[in-house]
Amino acid sequence: MGLAGLDNVGNTCFVNAGLQCVLNCQPLVDYFLSEAWSAELNAVNPKGSKGMFTRAFVELVKAQWTEVYDQIVPKHLVELAQARTPIFAENTQNDVQELLIMLLDVLHEDLNRAQDASPITPLAYTDESDEKQAARAWAMHLRHDSSVIVDLFQGQFKSSVTCSRCKHRSVTFDTFMYISLPVPKSRTMPSLQDCLEEFTKEETLEQGWVCPKCRIPVVARKKFDIWKVPPVLLFHLKRFLYTQTQKGKINKPVIYPVADLDLRRYVTGPQKVPPIYDLFAKADHEGTLGSGHYTATCKNSNLQTWHRFDDGQVSPENEGCLVSSTAYVLFYCKNSVTEYQRQAENLPQFWPHVFGKEGGFGSEDLKQTFESESVSSQSS
Repeated sequence: MGLAGLDNVGNTCFVNAGLQCVLNCQPLVDYFLSEAWSAELNAVNPKGSKGMFTRAFVELVKAQWTEVYDQIVPKHLVELAQARTPIFAENTQNDVQELLIMLLDVLHEDLNRAQDASPITPLAYTDESDEKQAARAWAMHLRHDSSVIVDLFQGQFKSSVTCSRCKHRSVTFDTFMYISLPVPKSRTMPSLQDCLEEFTKEETLEQGWVCPKCRIPVVARKKFDIWKVPPVLLFHLKRFLYTQTQKGKINKPVIYPVADLDLRRYVTGPQKVPPIYDLFAKADHEGTLGSGHYTATCKNSNLQTWHRFDDGQVSPENEGCLVSSTAYVLFYCKNSVTEYQRQAENLPQFWPHVFGKEGGFGSEDLKQTFESESVSSQSS
């Protein structure tokens, strides 16, 4: 089980590679095989597919993990993807990362437990601790977006902009479903850690950012921090260049660990469990910016062996060959977590945030957050 290839039904290698990676995310597979999804299907969400996409995906999960097939034809799912996203039209070259964004997004909307469709009111930064404000932002997010996709794949960024004139700091907390990492051009064989350093380094914003206190354009310093990381973490390596002066692909290898990826140095928010991850799948791209071919390499959770999925062809893969110059999207899973909690706005004990005396966030804070959001929504 789990070793069926996916037939190419019209230049759909990017679809097949993305699907195989997600089909080997065992916590998500377990969720669909347990039938828990049927009770949470939100067929009335206008942002979703009225459940059609999720039902088709469940059919694929069951075909891959409960029956023994050599090959599966994912034609129905491909047709739904093409209908939802016209750029995936038949016989065109597309990006597996864009396919993954669409796939996880529509599954989330189809399975969204939250019922609040009102606009999210941005929170103003205060003198409270960063962790407390991050928790407030997460509470507001869960009020509008709560699903198995949020539980497994979504984390939180902290963005800071500091005025060089008055030192005022503007901070926001935003959710993410994957991290797009730049590939440093200055290194011949950069590591994933080098990419993370590049992503989190502070940069200068020249005159143009308007400071809320000075109220004039100023030079400022901007920094992204990874504040919270999810159980399943996706890294997208930005290999394709689309600038005014450069267009092409970065083919240099990025060195990444297969086991025990330790992110403690790069995750600045307090964590409940150590952010240490194991690789379980990756999507590769061979070729150039204009043309190429996608494959997936995944670890079978039953056999604990690696296999390469090249459309309908499946072959064993040696663990020593997993690091290559073709790696494009990396799928990691926390190795310290065996159970995944369902998150909800009224269950802060299951959030990734740390509650306590230092920057704690209690039930009264939760109540005030939702009351203030309700008032803002009514005012707007």
